[in-house]
Amino acid sequence: MRYMPANDFLMGILLSENAIQDCCSKWLRMEGQQVYEQFILLCSAAYQYNCRFVLICDNRRPDLASSFDQTIDCIKDEFMDLKTNSMIIYWQEIAQVCGIDLQQFLKEKYGIC
Repeated sequence: MRYMPANDFLMGILLSENAIQDCCSKWLRMEGQQVYEQFILLCSAAYQYNCRFVLICDNRRPDLASSFDQTIDCIKDEFMDLKTNSMIIYWQEIAQVCGIDLQQFLKEKYGIC
């Protein structure tokens, strides 16, 4: 495991302070600022534990996909493995390949088919 204090780690993987401020200023203008903060924390946790970060979301929420992409864009190129080990999977994709019971649940509960 790669351990270092959270603030040092985040400043290490994100772009320069000016680029971070540019990203953050975009984030502040948009609703759901917490979404970006959560993506940053979850991506950094995945990196610390040498894991992948996979966002599973509904494709009816393009705002989440956009937030995710913008967050990943703020990661330095030298941490390419963190960028490439982060991905989005949509519930609609899962519904196409999962068992009938889960398909039924997703359809009834969330209208995903």
